Amino acid sequence: MELKKFVLNELLKLELKGIKIAGFSIDTSSTRFMIAVDHSTVDFVVDDENQFQILSVTYNGQKYTNADYLSKYNDFVADAIKFLKPVVKEKIAEYSRRPDMIEYREAQAKLKEEQLEKRTLTVQAREQLLEFQAQAIDIESKILEEEKLGNNQHELLQWAGENIFLFKWTGIVFAILFILWLLLRIVLQ
Repeated sequence: MELKKFVLNELLKLELKGIKIAGFSIDTSSTRFMIAVDHSTVDFVVDDENQFQILSVTYNGQKYTNADYLSKYNDFVADAIKFLKPVVKEKIAEYSRRPDMIEYREAQAKLKEEQLEKRTLTVQAREQLLEFQAQAIDIESKILEEEKLGNNQHELLQWAGENIFLFKWTGIVFAILFILWLLLRIVLQ
């Protein structure tokens, strides 16, 4: 049973000067009540220091939010708070000590821990994926560079193959010139 229902069940048992609980909710910093008395329903919020603010009063089906009209109910609300807030605090404390709540909180803590582990694993997996992607990009760039070098070497070899006649005659010409130069040197000595 959730806390709101647990506390509301206890509040509904109260018989305080004809006051009946018409609604109830708990927030982190305040508690909201709707109490009915006679033909009126008063909707108000109370904080932990018992400071309250009346939100609206419904009288005979007509809802009023005028501050002057609401202020007529200040004493009524202050008296109601004296009875209601202790019951709410006691029931919240009792609820938190219940064995099923302790088990619930432990289960919630375990669930949060599992979710944190899953998030950690997800982050690690994403980091590994990014690392693999970076490695793949490095490998692809190296392959592209090698392909460029291979293409350049292939083009150079192709050019050399196409111009082999020029290389052969150039080599022969240089060899002849070198031999002539050597002969010329020998003769001149």
